[in-house]
Amino acid sequence: NAEIIRPLAVGDDVRRWHVRDKDRYLIVTRIGVDMKRYPGIFEHLKQWEDNLRRRSDQGNHWWELRTCDYYDAFDKPKIIYPDIAKESRFVLDMNGTYVSNTTYFIPTED
Repeated sequence: NAEIIRPLAVGDDVRRWHVRDKDRYLIVTRIGVDMKRYPGIFEHLKQWEDNLRRRSDQGNHWWELRTCDYYDAFDKPKIIYPDIAKESRFVLDMNGTYVSNTTYFIPTED
């Protein structure tokens, strides 16, 4: 299951030099993910199936995320920063953290 469960950060989690651990995760079910390999996750998601079916931003199945050209960039080194902050807050992420819409990132290999 660890292949598709990734750490998630929202804007307020990004502190100076680190991401505050809030024990928050994202189930990354890209289009084409074989849910037969993840029966526990599939059962977990079924409790929200009705809501997930009503989403306009989904893949080919109710459990899939929409298409995104830069999913791979989340798994690479990057600088994460919040969209709004009272002071500069940047983090060098080497852990494959995914970010929400209140956070941005700059891919970097340097």
